[in-house]
Amino acid sequence: MPIRFGIAVLAACAALASGCGGGGAASSGSHHPRPVIPAAIAATLARQADAVAAAAQSGDGCAAQAAVRRLQSGVAAAVATGRIPARLAAPLQSSATSLSAGITCTPTPPNGHEHHKGHGHHRHGNGQGKDEGD
Repeated sequence: MPIRFGIAVLAACAALASGCGGGGAASSGSHHPRPVIPAAIAATLARQADAVAAAAQSGDGCAAQAAVRRLQSGVAAAVATGRIPARLAAPLQSSATSLSAGITCTPTPPNGHEHHKGHGHHRHGNGQGKDEGD
């Protein structure tokens, strides 16, 4: 299922990137520093991804789409402010975007309004074809 895969990718990127112990530097000085997403940002993105999953699993596509938009906004804001390292920005943005492709929102019609369409509630004249005074 594409939604689960996308959420798994996003969660894995956030979890791996957040690192344990912070700092962002590798244990050996000869290696490049490992990109790190601050723990608070990673936790927020993980909660947002969980909200998408919960809505999708419950069958509420409209709530899932709204949750995806919040997730995409969260990722975009974190990238724009530099809180997500450049190396991780594209995979996170791509994962968040791919989630929306697998979600369909089918709004339910308002109660009782669809049922009455076209049932002749707006009649003009008496329908007999006679002139007044006949």
